[in-house]
Amino acid sequence: DKVWKFDSDWVYVANYSLNASNEDPSGFFWNGVKWFVTDELDTFEVYEYDSNWNFTQTHLVQSKPMDLYQLGEYWYVVDQGDKLNRYFNNFTADGSFAEVNLATQDTEIQSLWYWGDSWYMQGTSSEKVWKYNSSWGDPQEEFDYGYAANCLYRDNYYWYLCKDSDDYVYQFYSNFTTYVNMTSTPGFSPING
Repeated sequence: DKVWKFDSDWVYVANYSLNASNEDPSGFFWNGVKWFVTDELDTFEVYEYDSNWNFTQTHLVQSKPMDLYQLGEYWYVVDQGDKLNRYFNNFTADGSFAEVNLATQDTEIQSLWYWGDSWYMQGTSSEKVWKYNSSWGDPQEEFDYGYAANCLYRDNYYWYLCKDSDDYVYQFYSNFTTYVNMTSTPGFSPING
């Protein structure tokens, strides 16, 4: 599998091959130094790459990871279902963190993102984005975007969702209800490869 790179106007720039074992990448995170990638296949590993997409190592986690997000000294990892776990930066499980069951909101979690002081979780069974406070209490808000998506990303201005059925990336304002007309037409999902 490959990772596709686009510029800020969604114009194709390059692509990079992933490690042969990283067959079905699902979640990506750039921590400013390295890339971390999860895999949808039957694996309990997070793949690590340098800034040029050269494979460096894998990290074991306690469940099959779907997506991940690094915040401070912790990794937050959603599994291929409806659970969230927290790990230290070396991917050792944080025993003080109680696993969060998100099944009430969605049983097919796809993506996780932190923005401002809130967590955002997106899933395909509910076709919604759920907003949580930083301690993962009950959801504060939900945003119904009306289709199955497989990735969620935020820059300084917009939210981006990758639609499953057509592999396009859609851009939204902060409320997820107003679609922003993108200037170019991406032919596939550039965020989740």
